[in-house]
Amino acid sequence: MKIPGFKILDLFSEDYKFIIYKAFDQRFEKKVLIKTISQKDSFMKDVQGIYHDFRISNFIKGSKTQNPLELIRYGDIQALILEDFNSIPLAKLFPNGVGSVQKFFEIALEVSFALQEIHERRILHKSLCPGNIWIQPDTGIVRIVDFSSSTFSGKDISPSNTPHLPPEVLSYIAPELTGKLSRVLDLRTDFYSLGIVFYEMVTGSVPFVSKDRNEILHSHLTKKPAPIHMIRNDFPISISMIVSKLLEKDSDLRYSSIKGLIYDLELCFKDFQNGKINSEFVPGSKDNPEIILYSSNLYGREKEILVLQSSLDKASQGEIRIVFITGVSGSGKSALIKSFLTSISDIFVQGKFNQYETSMPFGGLIHSLRDLVSILLSKSEREIQEFKELVSKHIGDNGKILLNQFPELEFILGPQPELSKLPPDENQNRFYHTLSNFIKVLTEISKPFVLCLDDLQWADSASLRFVETILVHSEIKKLLCILSFRSEKFELSSSFSSVLRRIESSRIKIDRIKVGLLDEKNVYSLIQDLFPGCEEQSKFVTSIFLKKTSGNPLAIIQLLGICQKKRLVNYQFKSKLWKWDLEKIERLSISDNVVDLLCDRIKTLSPELQELLGVCSCLGKKFTLEFLSKLTFFDTIKLDQLLWLAVREGFLNIFFSENHFLFEENLFSERIFSFSHDKIQQVIYDLLEESKRKKIHQHIGMTLLTIYGLQSKDKILFQIVQHLNHTIDTIEEESIKNDLTILNYKAGLQAKNSGSYESSLQYLNFALNFLNKEASVENFELYTDVILETAETEYLLSNYEKVESLLRLLENKNITNLQYIRKETILVRLYSKMNRIEEAVLAGLSGMRRFKIYIPSFCFRVIFALFKELLISIILSIKKTDLELVCVKENLEPEYEALIDLFAELGPSAFTYDQNLFALIVLKMFNVSLTKGVSRNSAIVYSGYGMIINQVLKDLNQAVRYSKLAMDLNKKIPFDLVKWKVKYVYSAYICHWVRHVTFDIGLLDEVHNGALQNGDIFFAGFSLQAKIQKKIFASYSINELLTDIDNAEKYFKITRDDFASVISKSSHQFIKALAGKTFSGCSLEDSEFQYQDFESEIMENKNYTALSYYYHDLTKLYYFSGKYKKAIIFAAKCEKLIRNAFGLIPFAEYWFYYGIVILANFHEFSFFKELNI
Repeated sequence: MKIPGFKILDLFSEDYKFIIYKAFDQRFEKKVLIKTISQKDSFMKDVQGIYHDFRISNFIKGSKTQNPLELIRYGDIQALILEDFNSIPLAKLFPNGVGSVQKFFEIALEVSFALQEIHERRILHKSLCPGNIWIQPDTGIVRIVDFSSSTFSGKDISPSNTPHLPPEVLSYIAPELTGKLSRVLDLRTDFYSLGIVFYEMVTGSVPFVSKDRNEILHSHLTKKPAPIHMIRNDFPISISMIVSKLLEKDSDLRYSSIKGLIYDLELCFKDFQNGKINSEFVPGSKDNPEIILYSSNLYGREKEILVLQSSLDKASQGEIRIVFITGVSGSGKSALIKSFLTSISDIFVQGKFNQYETSMPFGGLIHSLRDLVSILLSKSEREIQEFKELVSKHIGDNGKILLNQFPELEFILGPQPELSKLPPDENQNRFYHTLSNFIKVLTEISKPFVLCLDDLQWADSASLRFVETILVHSEIKKLLCILSFRSEKFELSSSFSSVLRRIESSRIKIDRIKVGLLDEKNVYSLIQDLFPGCEEQSKFVTSIFLKKTSGNPLAIIQLLGICQKKRLVNYQFKSKLWKWDLEKIERLSISDNVVDLLCDRIKTLSPELQELLGVCSCLGKKFTLEFLSKLTFFDTIKLDQLLWLAVREGFLNIFFSENHFLFEENLFSERIFSFSHDKIQQVIYDLLEESKRKKIHQHIGMTLLTIYGLQSKDKILFQIVQHLNHTIDTIEEESIKNDLTILNYKAGLQAKNSGSYESSLQYLNFALNFLNKEASVENFELYTDVILETAETEYLLSNYEKVESLLRLLENKNITNLQYIRKETILVRLYSKMNRIEEAVLAGLSGMRRFKIYIPSFCFRVIFALFKELLISIILSIKKTDLELVCVKENLEPEYEALIDLFAELGPSAFTYDQNLFALIVLKMFNVSLTKGVSRNSAIVYSGYGMIINQVLKDLNQAVRYSKLAMDLNKKIPFDLVKWKVKYVYSAYICHWVRHVTFDIGLLDEVHNGALQNGDIFFAGFSLQAKIQKKIFASYSINELLTDIDNAEKYFKITRDDFASVISKSSHQFIKALAGKTFSGCSLEDSEFQYQDFESEIMENKNYTALSYYYHDLTKLYYFSGKYKKAIIFAAKCEKLIRNAFGLIPFAEYWFYYGIVILANFHEFSFFKELNI
């Protein structure tokens, strides 16, 4: 290994994960140690371990831990630079044991003092062994090393699987780390490993020796090691007793604290030095258990766990299952979920929403999926490669959407191509389609994938829409979705309730769990776990607590805290039990309301801690010491002390982010604190006076703004805006108001791009309110942009009336050409969505008039103008080669690019409304492209031009030529949204005129998938419709057509694509009639389709394409049914409309059927009667 600036001298040590070299640091001219990953069978999680070791070591900063000097990266190498103290691992220094009692006590005490430094920071080492204990031979100083596996005590549950460790490492792990038990991992886990180390120091061997991993694990769980004094009778029996206590299988029987162990070691060492034999020695006599008001054990939820396990089993068999978990605040919903998740081996993610972050797009959802990176990094290289291949298959070129939401994924997927900018509808569809496909990827690698969302009642609108999309509007399988929310009705928003109703009305099986309050038996167990006491007294305490808390777990914990604070429970060293002051507890005036209990307990805290927690409650659920230090007047040491006190009191949790190692800027964000329960945050926040809250929010917002500036983005931007929006009525400085206007506008854009439209609307409305009449004159361009963005957001939320009223504010205003085009484009999109086809066309024509492109309103003038523009197009293009026609002009005027974008929006509505009008608009845009230059949407214009050449001039060769030119142009100006529209036109309008129709089926499938990838649900729908029409024409089997129709109708329902659904409906009913699935073989009607309703709807909306298909399908049906008179009536009606389908299969098919219908009716015509035919 070579690292610039260092000279490798020798190998220091090597194990299954890491290798350490002795080296010379040429920069500072001193000896150091370099720790890096062993290249043998290394995993991504080992890279993570290097960073985790660095962060934990820097967090402890003990005098008896090996603290790294720096972390370096060189190419693919990540390494820790450690100070070289000339230490030697205990395993090398004493490979056969220490030999003497004196040496044992000296080393055992030094190791215990080092472990005390670690445990004081509530760090659980988790991998104590002789190789991680280093000793300086000349001084005897001990240092504990390697924190790559360390965690905070009491926050982890035993692993669900046996760890994949070599036998020499398994020899030191505690029973609760074997994967066979379900227990909370706390500091006592280290005591077992320490007992193994002490045992080996005395006997020269670990107690359980085997090359069989399973035998070692079995021994840790069931076998008692031979007592030390039976092997080394020259060692005092007190040492044997201490080690035996450390090696208890049940962690409750081990030492409770490192102080109790040190006391015993010092006492026994003193007795040894004095030659005294203490026959009355009892290990742990001064062992005072630390009070932590937190329990990871689960009480009385056995039935609920069985329901969850049953749902998981069914999901693994290919189903999608939903579990609703409800219950009042503090009942233990989150604890139930955590216990279940730690017991499964499947890939899962857990997200939790927060009451004060409801406008943060995808708040809890993003946090949950980000944790997925840590899980994936623990997989093998083969599994990671499989994941990457599935992402490539299902996500395609949309990987950037994933990276935008979960930046950590770049570490696995690598850089992703930039996304093409899409119109709002397509952008929204692409976003949800990509996220749904990502969930599909996870279900394929996990089988099943478990998605758990806690406190869903606080979810933002984007998260709710996403949950509904994957559960109701997708075909994902092998998914277990656990949704937890409060059962209090007043806590549920209308949007949340609506989503729940739609999920409930779907066909997905839903299991329901109502988490009730604890009964007497489980309240007893909870109290005994935290404060073990004599049985009779504990039962009496249980009855008091049950009466005062009604069995609410959170309320019980708070009442325990009050009792501890008031010294109503005390530890008895002699009996090693807790004793309660029952009389005083009985007299406590305590409400059974959780909020009141929390208020009472918070008020017992010191004023400075109450003040600090108040600031924390305004910050949100999670925060760092580093940022808190910028907000408070406390110095870092005092702040650290207060936060640790809050952790010990059970108000806060502390952890490290497992993914911070991916980004250097986060490397030194050492600790993250969070409220242990959202109710705690809520109560502390509500205790603040309104004026105090506003001051804190303003201080936080201004501090963030000072640090990050107006260029803030992502989560920081939302945080700044949220905090400052709280205090808008107290801000007087105009400059800050202007900054806040811009920030709200940017936050609105970012939320909108993330699909969180309700949140976007909040921010944009804030910006709009700031831009009062005076400001709107000064910043009129910004004012207009805000209105356009707000209107577009209202459109995406289906608030159509508000869209029109907002855009009316811009009528007769002096706005720019680009803004005007955008306004009309929004209207085209709006009216098309509402099936107000004529108004959509008029809005589009209004936009064109801005550029002096006039479209006549009378039919004969349209036809005259059409031929005029056709002639112009021929003159402009006749001398141009294919290369010249696709030549891209640099610096195309943005206004003309926007104009062609407007045409792209207008095209489908114009085509449906009037074929001649559509043709004229295409010709106008084609001539604009030839004179002004081509844009990314010009490829659509070229495709349309090919259609018109075929329709008007009957020149099929030119039609094919311009279709191919459109594809060539799209390659020159890549834009996937256009790519699939162009291919659709080619496959639906042109191909079948030059080759057999069956060759187009595969291309239409390709169009469907490509359009979906780009969020174009309409052209994806059109491709399904065209495919079915071509299959009907090619006489595919009825059964295959019914399957295609069923899939298409599901798609239209999921995407709410009414446009393509209406156009294809009569064709679907035609096939159903042939299959005998309508009321009769000569009727299109069934329970969901009635003639009168359908015909009046499409005529009212002037959807002439759908009307022509409807008449054509009736013509065919009546012909097959022998009702020739009815057939010819509808054939005649269709004749006036069929030009709306020019180029499509029904157009060619219609003339054939019209002919045979006439022949079928020939004897009815007077002309034929006169000839006596």
